Amino acid sequence: MLKMIFKLLLLYYKWLCLLFSAWSLILGLIALFAVIVNLIKLIFRQDSQFRFYHFAKVLLAGGVAYLYYFIYGYKDFGNYFLKLELPVATIALIVLLCLPIGLVQAADMIFLEGSKPAKKK
Repeated sequence: MLKMIFKLLLLYYKWLCLLFSAWSLILGLIALFAVIVNLIKLIFRQDSQFRFYHFAKVLLAGGVAYLYYFIYGYKDFGNYFLKLELPVATIALIVLLCLPIGLVQAADMIFLEGSKPAKKK
């Protein structure tokens, strides 16, 4: 079963890289739209402060899109994982493909966690 999952991942990792790169760019464009709206609100004095977490999400999404583009173009990507043991290689490949896009999707919660007002006791 593990060998089949590994072979499927090696077979389709280029398509997954393209898909995740496009998804990261879409999330980055949505965050860029939020940056522009926030900037317009700031200019017209409808908001008192500029929120930098949208800008940080744009940078994070751009970095993740570039990471997937790098993985897509890297020639020895599959050969490196073939040298590892099968369970280690399968887990590493799944983490490498899923963790960056998961971070971009969870970026709102990650960045906004520290900006919540403290609870009154």
